[in-house]
Amino acid sequence: MPAKAYPGSAAALEGLLRDGMTIMVGGFGLCGVPRNLCVALRDSGVTGLTCISNNAGVDGDGLGLLLDTRQIRKMIASYVGENRTFERQFLDGSLEVELNPQGTMAERIRAGGAGIGAFFTPTGYGTPLTEGKEARMLDGRWQVLETALRADLALVKAWRADEAGNLVYRMTARNFNPPMAEAGRVTVAEVEEIVPAGRLLDVARFLRTDPAADFDYCSDVTATDWPPRPQRFDVVYCLYSTRLRHRLRVKVRAGEDEPVPSVTGIWPAANWLEREVYDQFGVNIVDHPDRRRILMPDEWQGHPQRKDYPLEGPGELLMENPQDWL
Repeated sequence: MPAKAYPGSAAALEGLLRDGMTIMVGGFGLCGVPRNLCVALRDSGVTGLTCISNNAGVDGDGLGLLLDTRQIRKMIASYVGENRTFERQFLDGSLEVELNPQGTMAERIRAGGAGIGAFFTPTGYGTPLTEGKEARMLDGRWQVLETALRADLALVKAWRADEAGNLVYRMTARNFNPPMAEAGRVTVAEVEEIVPAGRLLDVARFLRTDPAADFDYCSDVTATDWPPRPQRFDVVYCLYSTRLRHRLRVKVRAGEDEPVPSVTGIWPAANWLEREVYDQFGVNIVDHPDRRRILMPDEWQGHPQRKDYPLEGPGELLMENPQDWL
């Protein structure tokens, strides 16, 4: 598996950039902006970029650096004030601009990460922003069709990360960063701290108790199986804050017999969910208060959701060549 942690922004972007690509850049104003990645992007010399960002930075900072060097061909944005360079280039015709209502833009990005091609919204109907777009009368209101946004590369800012790529955002610096992280074909995160990947319980306690996170509900625990990898399982925890109404997914990579600590002491609702992951995948959940099968009989041999589980007997496997799944 290629390294996920790099010593600097230039090293992280090496081999990812090309002229004419589409790049998402997180942030709201200068809050939550991956500023070091913006500097490295400017220094790379790539040109003809389409940038998707709430705004285009300010003069001399954030994406404003790339406007100074005319590396951006098109901006897809919501707010474009406070940047004189942006204004000049738009007026002289050297910068193409696609403006979006802010909520519409956020939903276009979210839809791109969720695999949704387009959606209808009443926002902007009858204004110059939606001229030429398909409109329909839905539920008694005229609504316009907005397409999803995806990018070749997403540059985001987070507070903490682990070596498996899980990200934790800090307060209002979250803004557009989480949906952009999902909508990029490749995502590079600029973080303030990298913690070891084996600290699942430490991370879980922080996410549960920190007031800015307050993830009080574990809505699901599931897994995926990639048998050719030494650490074949990705165990995924889906978290929700009922007070702040935000969501987070935490992923832990584990080998065949590698222990994964139970989080039931932090989120009691994980009890049955972890039992299902143990039952169906054979993930070695340890320190669970009641680790036993939940769907299959106790005497059942094997774990049905593994990719090498026999379909109709020991001679037939779900995959003939496990390497094809990577």
